[in-house]
Amino acid sequence: MTQDTSFRAFLEGHLNTVMPLAKELNLVSWDAACTGSPEAEASLEKLDIAYQTIYADPANYKRLKAMAAGPWDDPLLQRQHKLLLDEFTGLQIAPEDIVALAALDTKLRTLFNTHRGSVGGKPVSDNEIKQILHESDDSALRKEAWETSKSIGALASETILEAVCLRNKVARKLGYPDFYTMRISLDDLDVESVYTVLGELEAASDGPWTRAKATLDQRLSKRFGVPVDGLCPWHYQDPFFQEAPASDADLDSFFQGKDLEEAAKAFFGEMGLPVDAILARSDLYERPGKNQHAFCTDIDKRGDIRTLCNLTSNAQSMGTLCHELGHATYDDGLNKDLPWVLSGAAHGLTTEGIAILMEYFPRKGKWLETYVGADPAAAARAEALSARSQAVADLVTVRWFLVMCHFERGLYANPDQDVNALWWNLVERFQRVKCPDGRNAPDWAAKIHTALWPVYYHLYPLGGVAASMWRAVMRKSYPMAAEGLADPAFGAYLREEVFAPGASVNWQALIECSTGEPLTTRHWAEEWDSAV
Repeated sequence: MTQDTSFRAFLEGHLNTVMPLAKELNLVSWDAACTGSPEAEASLEKLDIAYQTIYADPANYKRLKAMAAGPWDDPLLQRQHKLLLDEFTGLQIAPEDIVALAALDTKLRTLFNTHRGSVGGKPVSDNEIKQILHESDDSALRKEAWETSKSIGALASETILEAVCLRNKVARKLGYPDFYTMRISLDDLDVESVYTVLGELEAASDGPWTRAKATLDQRLSKRFGVPVDGLCPWHYQDPFFQEAPASDADLDSFFQGKDLEEAAKAFFGEMGLPVDAILARSDLYERPGKNQHAFCTDIDKRGDIRTLCNLTSNAQSMGTLCHELGHATYDDGLNKDLPWVLSGAAHGLTTEGIAILMEYFPRKGKWLETYVGADPAAAARAEALSARSQAVADLVTVRWFLVMCHFERGLYANPDQDVNALWWNLVERFQRVKCPDGRNAPDWAAKIHTALWPVYYHLYPLGGVAASMWRAVMRKSYPMAAEGLADPAFGAYLREEVFAPGASVNWQALIECSTGEPLTTRHWAEEWDSAV
């Protein structure tokens, strides 16, 4: 006798309960992110507790575990069982711990949504801080802006550490050494394999990074009139040095005064991945109280897909919008007949890979010419200059990924250590940026992912590897897309080969079927070596 009948009955009852609750939870979460409203935050906390309580039910967990051995007739039912069992396993949490974790999440979410630092005695947004670090030649002003960007860390660090310890307590009750290991293990990955890939990225990037960083530092030294060994974290363009300083390509000039929404609509629409309805539901511009970051959400797994951004007229915002719309078109391109449990990306790394892939297009000359009306000669010059700068930007990003992944792993392995020192040791090791003299502050706690999206950051480098593989496919088989144009054939390839299967297949099978090879860092490494 197979498990299909028993699981089908369980699944029907479970979905009747969880589907409406999940939709309500996502709607309230959206409201909280858009408004920072205390009422929305309070409602979100209650709904979060109710949702987690469903998955914490020990009797249902026992029923699911008993079915695990099979046998199964229907592979889609077996796949749904596997994903549900993993989710139930990770949420076998005592009721009092569910309440405590939800309260900590609410406290942190409210803080990150509403906190604004100040420069010159005036409140500033994250975009304004980045503008100072992008444009100002005044080292004192840059230092003030950089320190302001870290001011939330002192407010958040104790709460984050409390959450880390509570998450570890939950994981150890389930037999895992820590929460970090548990989360990765319950997500079709294992820590050893993840860090094998990260080790390959570190080794492959070391040489190109040494060359690129030396060039960057010489430019910054000349710009700010300080010796290379006197450069400080605030001399780099981004508060975390996760983005490269502006290059000679001057991509920002192409987006000044341009309608980024219209550019995105035209590009994605011509690729056969329309985003008009998605953008109409989205919240795209900054205001007080609103979450200052960017994300995409699928409210109901039935078509209500939205993005939150804080756009300004520059290249970074255009890249961010294309990134989030990469997530959105993935969700929108899922096979509509997929059951609810399977109606999502094959894996977090595959949706991040598509989002990262889409970021690349606004750097291409043909894209700039076609979608923001750039002068063809100027756009061609910018692309020629940006080819190297894109490789440098990738290297900057990869070295930042390595900081975050190793830091979070170390944080959960031992939250009682000197976490501030751990952070700066990793920044100096991977990014080669010196800790300011005498600084001992929880700068790590200023990164929102550490607080609210724990054990997620490894998906970015894995997604970057996948994106490099899809770019290799694009260069080989879709030359129109490789030039930066919206190729409907490439859009169809993404819809049919990558998006449509959703979570009905595991990510390894999806990567190999869509690219012809297992996950490999080779293509990304070749891109760096050829350009830097």
